[in-house]
Amino acid sequence: IAQAIEAFMTVHADDTPSMCEEAAAREAAAIDADELLRYVEVAERILYTPSCDSRQRAVYRALIRQLLQNGGDELALLRYRYQYEMLTRNNEGEVADDFAFTDINGNDRQLSHIQADYTLLIFNDPDCEECAMLRRSILSDQTLSAAITDGRLQVIAIFPDLPTPEWAEQMHHYPTSWIKGYSEDVSDLYDVRQLPATYLLDARHTILSRNAAVTEMAALITANHLPQ
Repeated sequence: IAQAIEAFMTVHADDTPSMCEEAAAREAAAIDADELLRYVEVAERILYTPSCDSRQRAVYRALIRQLLQNGGDELALLRYRYQYEMLTRNNEGEVADDFAFTDINGNDRQLSHIQADYTLLIFNDPDCEECAMLRRSILSDQTLSAAITDGRLQVIAIFPDLPTPEWAEQMHHYPTSWIKGYSEDVSDLYDVRQLPATYLLDARHTILSRNAAVTEMAALITANHLPQ
């Protein structure tokens, strides 16, 4: 099964996520219900990783959708229902779900109230070394730094849990131009299984990228500001 899934991804390597999802849906509909469950169990390990890309999410979403449509033991399907809900939220091209958070000063804030040409939403933990590396990469990137300085890009760093004294202390090491806060419920809306998790939003809060490299985010901002 693992080889079949990997072969499918290779065949559709140049397809868009929606094309991959349509093809996977056709394949899933032709698989026996019991066999499909085995496919999903293997696909979960291969496709539904914390760093999965949009194509992998699309294929896994199609498999789970067919699995849920087939029905069966509701308790056994409970985990897949939750995964499917998460997979249908906050994908590229969709408007990011609004959520409330508390900033470092104790003020109640809403994502929807943030206004900028671009918003970079970073779910992070100050004790996470990869999060620190991402922060340094953003600060050293000329395009992102310039966009932050001139107000086109607003960075929001969110700790997806309740605050700790250590978190509050670490926030002093973050740039003053960044909005820093926490939200204990945001993991119900966003995939934060692995930190850092990033979402680059446009002015309407449409998601341009998820977990993209700093250079890719800079390229998106540059491309969207080229003269027409």
